[in-house]
Amino acid sequence: MNLHLPSSWDSIRQTVNVTDDELTSKYQDSALYATLAYGPKYVLEPTRALATPSTTDIMSRWPGLPPDQVEAMERDFATESSMLEGLELENDYKRVKELVAQDAERF
Repeated sequence: MNLHLPSSWDSIRQTVNVTDDELTSKYQDSALYATLAYGPKYVLEPTRALATPSTTDIMSRWPGLPPDQVEAMERDFATESSMLEGLELENDYKRVKELVAQDAERF
């Protein structure tokens, strides 16, 4: 699962008439925050998550997968990568990572 992609980012980024505390709470309620708090080693930075596996990688991970399904997976990975790139999450990712670190120090 690519936890950078949930549609909640649109909601999080709606900051008109939202206090800093409310925005912080939105970040803390995200799947990204929960996963980073659990173990940051399981999360790639958004720019690193753009990479898509090659046909060879897909075929080696799922041997015997029919060619049409390999092609479908390639399309799915490419679509997901494109969606992620369009979200431009670098700043959000850094902010969530900072919040996780701050919260870890407090608790």
